[in-house]
Amino acid sequence: MVDSKITLIDAASANAPRWGRQDRAPAGYSAFHDYYRDTLKLPEDWLADGYTIMHHDALATAIYATRVNAEDNDKTPTNEDVYLTLTNLHGTRTVPAASGNLSFDNIGNGWPRCKPVPIIQLPTAGPLPEDYVTPCAPA
Repeated sequence: MVDSKITLIDAASANAPRWGRQDRAPAGYSAFHDYYRDTLKLPEDWLADGYTIMHHDALATAIYATRVNAEDNDKTPTNEDVYLTLTNLHGTRTVPAASGNLSFDNIGNGWPRCKPVPIIQLPTAGPLPEDYVTPCAPA
């Protein structure tokens, strides 16, 4: 690509190398990264493709929805209870995740709202535009 003077600008689900340097890191990434590195002692290169971050956030979202439902209803939630709670995680109940504070509602088809989407450039050269942020759910 360098020899042919080709530059690719793309969107990614996460950008651990940049976020690890605190360059445009979303809220929640620093705490996740510190725990990952210092407590779990896992290799930094496992974060590079973004899957570890996305799997963490998916599990954190499911756990968060389950806990919120159980606290609100004082009973063990069913799958349907958790789904209904998941579609109401916005406003003051956003999910504190590694890739940012995620928001969900019943019109997002399961996709998070207000999620930062890093813009990447290959090969890296020059400044990048601001990251995209998915549309936010109503408060």
